Amino acid sequence: MLFDATFRVPSELLSKAYAQLPSERIDVVSLIVEEEIYKSISNDIETYATYIQDSLDQTRVVIFPVSSRIHPYAIQSLNERLYLQGTPDA
Repeated sequence: MLFDATFRVPSELLSKAYAQLPSERIDVVSLIVEEEIYKSISNDIETYATYIQDSLDQTRVVIFPVSSRIHPYAIQSLNERLYLQGTPDA
């Protein structure tokens, strides 16, 4: 069975439409690093994170040291949460 629908949107609602301006949006770069590697080169990773943040406007870098046994789904969930909710202190 097929349905056909037409929606009419009152013009006064369109005048109140709002899209987030690019200057208000903050992009997030997540650096996911195995814990053992992070322990050995944390200064280099933090320097790299600072470089990324300084190079890209409106960008925040978050570093996540993770276990070598982490399931890929957990990493995907972490990035999904960042995408949908942003960083906790943003």
